[in-house]
Amino acid sequence: WPILLSAALMLLGAVVGHVLTIANPDWFYSFVSESLAGGRGPTSTADELRAVLYSGADSVVEQLNLFASFLFTHNARIGMLCFALGFFFGVPTAILLFTNGLMLGAFTAIYAAQGLSVELAAWLTIHGTTELLAVVLCGGAGFTVAGAMIFPTRQSRLAQLAERGRQAAKIVIGTVALFFIAALLEGFGRQLITDVTLRYLIGATMLLYWLLYFLRSGVGRERR
Repeated sequence: WPILLSAALMLLGAVVGHVLTIANPDWFYSFVSESLAGGRGPTSTADELRAVLYSGADSVVEQLNLFASFLFTHNARIGMLCFALGFFFGVPTAILLFTNGLMLGAFTAIYAAQGLSVELAAWLTIHGTTELLAVVLCGGAGFTVAGAMIFPTRQSRLAQLAERGRQAAKIVIGTVALFFIAALLEGFGRQLITDVTLRYLIGATMLLYWLLYFLRSGVGRERR
């Protein structure tokens, strides 16, 4: 349930952000900071928004390498925060997941207004199926810790927190690999691969791989 709750909060934020921004484009500036917007906004033309989706193909490898390093650091920091804030009974974790969803929804709204939903989804899918999964897992780890503090069992809160904390820490350590792969997909793959179908294919393949990995891992552990 902690992972499902994490995913639900981010999805709810995305839906709310999308609906509010469609209804009133000025909401975009409330959900997305100027630095993250990168010059994009409700007043951007379709050509300006499309240019962002296909820019970077002519970038040199060194520039893409620096970009990938920045993405790994930035995304991993968000994931670590989702986990660490769980010690405050999960409330800041819930807010962080929801606000990240709001930002995502605001972006989908301005692209949808220009008829670019399919192209934006492909642009996000190539790395998002790995990156968002990692964030959701970190959020789930944070809620696991919060659950140990809010819902005590026959164990003492401290003993339960120690046990759940070890479980959650394993999840977070594992997500580092996901964030690294997502950074490579976003820093290199998304910039160099501009074919919409291929972007969808890569993103779907990664999602299928992670789902199979977690399902098989769970089955193997039960058998052992």
